[in-house]
Amino acid sequence: MMRTRKPLLKILPILVLLLAAGGLSACVRPITPGNTPTPQSTNLLEELLTSTNIPLATDTQAPLPTETPTATTEAAETSPPEPTSTIEITTPTLSPEPSATGEATPEETAGPTATAEAPPTSDVPQINPDTEFTGARRTDTLDQPQMWYDTSGQLPDTDYLKLDIVDGQMSVTGKLRLWDTWWISGFSLDNFYIEMEVNSGDCNPDDAYGMIVRASQHGEPTHGYLVAFTCDGKVFAKRLETVDPYTAVAILLPTETELIYAGKNQTNILGILLDGDTISIYPNRRFFTTLSDDAFSFGRYGVFVQAGDAGNYTYTVTEIRTWGVE
Repeated sequence: MMRTRKPLLKILPILVLLLAAGGLSACVRPITPGNTPTPQSTNLLEELLTSTNIPLATDTQAPLPTETPTATTEAAETSPPEPTSTIEITTPTLSPEPSATGEATPEETAGPTATAEAPPTSDVPQINPDTEFTGARRTDTLDQPQMWYDTSGQLPDTDYLKLDIVDGQMSVTGKLRLWDTWWISGFSLDNFYIEMEVNSGDCNPDDAYGMIVRASQHGEPTHGYLVAFTCDGKVFAKRLETVDPYTAVAILLPTETELIYAGKNQTNILGILLDGDTISIYPNRRFFTTLSDDAFSFGRYGVFVQAGDAGNYTYTVTEIRTWGVE
């Protein structure tokens, strides 16, 4: 068993796992806390999905692959890197808002201002993956925990992260404050739309939950894209380039949006469309922004968690769905 060190002092071991294998890493880059969010009714999300006749994975699903897991270790450090490729960002036609400190928010990363109201039903494009994408559809209903096992045949429970699957729901816990942590398990795809249905749990404003996509193959140095929501209603994305040393470039700074149900115990859908060198983010099946980055074109997916200043943050995943883009 590896020993945990302070993130600014030592190297953090990372486990990478193909399918039933995972990757772990850490950093000390915090998400700037916002105001404490006001809980909102999750019935609004149900109404949004019902109003468009979008089924929640009730059709026949393709079988998930099985493969013997093999783990490797990797390392991380916390020096802030410089971007290594050109990044283009497209946002909805909304005016940027000032930041909480009074400084202007960069136009390319500004999204709609977070409010206590439900996500709007107009003005922002909506996505219906069942009608828009014709490729293979797969659903992980989380009733097969072996898909997320580590090399010992158990769900991971380390100094950094814990997964627990009970009754078709997966709890993801990031144990260390202000550390990026992930666990990779899933299909290898190039162009696809993926969405993860999440309950934010008993979160603090700076806790974050999300996914790693286009992650590295087994045996390769860990890399991928990290896309996440914060408890207080922000979206952010990073390009994870290496874990030895830890190098993660912010391709979307934490940006508030009213498309997320902010607060504790809120149900949200994190949708990500990866098509060529574009990464489009869809909170609750509403278009938020498109990023252009050509670093990674193929890879696996997994879960991501960043515990905020309080540490030890847990959220719950109820389902992960993918559609091939053709």
